[in-house]
Amino acid sequence: MITLNSEETTHSRSFQAKRISCSYKEKIRASSKHIFPLLCPIQEYKWIDRWQCEMVYSVSGVAENNCIFKEDKTGSLLFNSVVSTYWVVSLYDPDNFRIQFVLATSGIMIAKINAEINAVDDDTSSVDWMFTITPMNEEANRVIGTGTEKKAKLYLTIIGKSLKHYCEKGELLKLDKASILKMGLSAGIVELLKAHVK
Repeated sequence: MITLNSEETTHSRSFQAKRISCSYKEKIRASSKHIFPLLCPIQEYKWIDRWQCEMVYSVSGVAENNCIFKEDKTGSLLFNSVVSTYWVVSLYDPDNFRIQFVLATSGIMIAKINAEINAVDDDTSSVDWMFTITPMNEEANRVIGTGTEKKAKLYLTIIGKSLKHYCEKGELLKLDKASILKMGLSAGIVELLKAHVK
């Protein structure tokens, strides 16, 4: 289930940022203990097709509190801008299966992704995501309309379906056109992803 709303927040008298928040829930046949370690920039190479990142800071080498990494896909997908996005792990709670990332795309947006895993039964879990995006200038404000809302929803859907596929099938979900259509997503989604899908 996806819910979406837009709100406006006044940051100053001269600039009023628009904010997008969307949520997504995916039920996965796997335990919370199995799923949680996969929410890590290094582990994501196993289950996110064409994932690439650079670890900037991590004592352990994997996800941890205050870990920082960067990647170049988010800005391109959401804002059609080739720019790096820096991710900071602002909450890392393996005991309660919760993680939070703050994303900063230089001069374009600051965003936050929350993920929480809850047990449904012994071998099934529900993963809840919340994605909040706030543009940081007038140009970004202008392009954060319906198109960006759709892309934010798509972003969470692809992440959720990819994680589900890996946990249940033990293999990477290839993000080709056929796979996207099999997910139940429309041909229009393929157009949104055309820069990212072979």
